[in-house]
Amino acid sequence: MGVRQQSKHELVAAIRPRYARASRAEQGRMLNEFVAATGYHRKHAIRLLRHGPPPARTGRGGRPRVYSAVVIGALRQVAEASDWLCGKRLAPFLAELVPALETEGAVRLEPTVREVLLQISAAPIDRRLRPFRLQRRPHGLATTKPGRC
Repeated sequence: MGVRQQSKHELVAAIRPRYARASRAEQGRMLNEFVAATGYHRKHAIRLLRHGPPPARTGRGGRPRVYSAVVIGALRQVAEASDWLCGKRLAPFLAELVPALETEGAVRLEPTVREVLLQISAAPIDRRLRPFRLQRRPHGLATTKPGRC
């Protein structure tokens, strides 16, 4: 088991001011003790003691989400109503299917959600519906048996 990351950062914060004021020989001794306590590589330990620990990451990285959970939920309802058409066939059909489902009362959408749903293209439809399709039916279970000779 090792030392927790947070504890290592606290140790860096405690040692760093003394490390900056110390002579070269003292820095070497402090570095040896720090490496033994944390298990870090020496070069990484030097970087931490000179510049401090990196800032903590917050939130999720990457691009912002385009389609909210409400839009994905509405897309799932439309896909179920169409008997799970693939994205390439469902995308051009959305302009006709969504108003028809709204008049039947199967789907109730806000105007902003409706607008985003009608603009979604084939590839994002397939990506967003993949988990629901996989839950719907098991895949890879053979139903045939070997015959006798």
